[in-house]
Amino acid sequence: MAETYKCSNRGSQVPFPSDQCSNCSKSSPLTWETDITLLSNPLFVKQLVLVAVGAGLLMAFLMIFIFAATGEFDAIPMMVLISFLSIIGLGVLLFLVTLVFFGIRTTVRFTSELKQPN
Repeated sequence: MAETYKCSNRGSQVPFPSDQCSNCSKSSPLTWETDITLLSNPLFVKQLVLVAVGAGLLMAFLMIFIFAATGEFDAIPMMVLISFLSIIGLGVLLFLVTLVFFGIRTTVRFTSELKQPN
């Protein structure tokens, strides 16, 4: 089957690699959609890890500051452990949300439009 894309003016299918719609004769931007697997996408996994680690470290620094300011230095090691466990818990939660709401895949749309130089 020949690849096609949708004309942005009329919505009709335009054969690839043509850049003109046969119905309206206007140049149409090249638009295509593809499904990506989220949990094997390095950029997405990196963002999940950054969110989990960032939230855990922010909580750890705030609590360490509060405990140090009030003179409760003996509670700091326990707070570091709790922060580490919260990083793991948040990571697992983000993984499960990805599984349930996105079904491991999501559709991404790309558009490329040729602009004529002045």
